[in-house]
Amino acid sequence: MAVLFFMIIDVCKNRRFHKIGSSFCLLALLLCGCARVSDHCSDHKPFDRRSQFCHDGEPYLKCSGYKFDTTENCDDICDDWKITTRATCHAAGEKTRTCPGKHIDTVKIAQLTGHMCFTDERGDTVLYGTVIIGGVKWMTENLNYVTANDSSWCYGNDLSNCKNYGRLYTWAAARNACPEQWRLSTNSDWEKLVAEAGGSAGAALKSSALWNGTDELDFFAMPGGSRNNYDVFGDIGSLGYWWSGTEGSEDNTAYYWSMSSDIDDVNKFTAGKNRGFSVRCVQE
Repeated sequence: MAVLFFMIIDVCKNRRFHKIGSSFCLLALLLCGCARVSDHCSDHKPFDRRSQFCHDGEPYLKCSGYKFDTTENCDDICDDWKITTRATCHAAGEKTRTCPGKHIDTVKIAQLTGHMCFTDERGDTVLYGTVIIGGVKWMTENLNYVTANDSSWCYGNDLSNCKNYGRLYTWAAARNACPEQWRLSTNSDWEKLVAEAGGSAGAALKSSALWNGTDELDFFAMPGGSRNNYDVFGDIGSLGYWWSGTEGSEDNTAYYWSMSSDIDDVNKFTAGKNRGFSVRCVQE
């Protein structure tokens, strides 16, 4: 009996439930009150699975405390766990699965080495993933910050579109919309990005969650569409347009970069500065 008691204590202390039989696991849960027993990254470094993850023996805070799971069972992920629509804000570890037929906007992908999260605390606090590609640190989501003077919009004036696709900005608003120590990406930044992505750059850069990309570079480009000078919105779900900080050669024009559902190219054009396009920020 004493041996059994010490075995249960060892199981509870080290949270090794996956290594033992189901009956013994249930007994350990009942006797230990395991919700009160911390996981351990190493012998003396406990961590709380609800708000932290363990990587290389060290505990780290999760991005905003979202739970995560690496189970093969899609139903468990989609139905029993809180899933963030932010595909880049998550715990480090294995890549989790997208659940077909369930909330197409809910996908979790494990944070890969070198990825971080950035919290924009202006206005409504927004959490962005970041990734370094070609030596440039990018946000991995379209900017979703409300600017003054009616200079940015949710597609179709529908707030739910801002949640998935970010806001559409005039060029003047885009130039000043990024948080402190971040700026609007320029032609030079985009050229480095496309060069790093190589052939079929659009496929590598487009998101697989709400578009037809591969997420190869974890850039997660989203097809947020655009707004014209007459307050008409178009192309959401099929085309993405992103302002560049580089001005065009003609008056009142600036460059933008685009991707399409139909092709895997990334193209550069100019447009009038009053158009509404998405914004990707890069770090200074």
